[in-house]
Amino acid sequence: MWRTDGLDSLLAQGCDWLNQHLIFNPQDLETLAVCQTPANKTAAAQFWVYQGETQARNGNIEPAVELFRKALAWNPNFNLNPQQKAQQLAEASELVTQGEAAFVIRHTKSAFITPCKRRRLKSQLHKQSPPARTRL
Repeated sequence: MWRTDGLDSLLAQGCDWLNQHLIFNPQDLETLAVCQTPANKTAAAQFWVYQGETQARNGNIEPAVELFRKALAWNPNFNLNPQQKAQQLAEASELVTQGEAAFVIRHTKSAFITPCKRRRLKSQLHKQSPPARTRL
């Protein structure tokens, strides 16, 4: 038979064992009220922010706002406006996507050789000495 100091002691020991997991997975901490201490809620709040940022960058504004609000509830020292932060991240992500698309289009267009350019290159190659000729 095991000797225990009571249920409260066992719960505290279990929460200590899970502490790191709960900080990095705030959704699990959220379901275990017995393990919610001010210290680990403050630490876990950063992961609500991280998850909110991911949602916002994917264009999911409302879920991002909710996650930022949870972060603020768990750590009121955060200096953020949930709606504004989600909107800014979504807009920035869209601008990056547009910039990447423009870059690809610009470089794809320059990769194609126009028929006129091809003829010029071919005629230049024919003027070179025979060993340097290449077929285009």
